[in-house]
Amino acid sequence: MIEVVGLTKYYGTFPALQNISFQVPKGQVAGLLGLNGAGKTTCLRVLTGYLNPSQGQTKIDGSDVFAQPLEVKKKIGYLPEVPPLYPELALEDYLHFVARMRGVPEPDFPAEFLRVTELTGWKTHASRFCETCLWDTANA
Repeated sequence: MIEVVGLTKYYGTFPALQNISFQVPKGQVAGLLGLNGAGKTTCLRVLTGYLNPSQGQTKIDGSDVFAQPLEVKKKIGYLPEVPPLYPELALEDYLHFVARMRGVPEPDFPAEFLRVTELTGWKTHASRFCETCLWDTANA
């Protein structure tokens, strides 16, 4: 379940979000709709722990996004419009870096890497730099 209570976020003196509250029950699919500048991206960034709220509380499955960030990050994923990749790293190196950050045990990495790259069709691109992978994807 996603719980948001009294969420407010200011950028300087500009209120991007003001006293937003909602719940999304477990198993339900929901979307955020609104005009450009309505606060959708800001709300998602707060929910995923990428931004601190100015006020309010956000919980994922009962875990507070800021009090228990590692627990929350195990339960939620967020793919921003521009993914935060390191263009100078090869795909395998980048995924190894992310796996270490996410707590994947070192002995488990080779099998997990193989599973993920086969699932996504990127197995043959393991030695390519992220920058060229992104360019190929954008121009496909």
